[in-house]
Amino acid sequence: MNKKVIDGKEFYLVIYEYVLEDLPILYMKKDAVYRRFKKMCAKKILERRTINEGGKFPYFAIDENYAKLVDFTFIDEFIANLNKNDDAC
Repeated sequence: MNKKVIDGKEFYLVIYEYVLEDLPILYMKKDAVYRRFKKMCAKKILERRTINEGGKFPYFAIDENYAKLVDFTFIDEFIANLNKNDDAC
């Protein structure tokens, strides 16, 4: 994966066509993938930079809300609560 360090942060090149090739089950067009990445940037899940080197290329880095997206500790808490309720019966 092509990456660049910009302002001390690692950004990775994303080619929307490659996303579609890797995930054909999405049944999306390139523009739909672009719009979803744009929404993730608006919600501060990803940060985007455009690099102009022989063309315009989008690079993405994780942003401040990414950790919330991939935090699954609530599942452990839910299971622990289920076990507490089972023991009480």
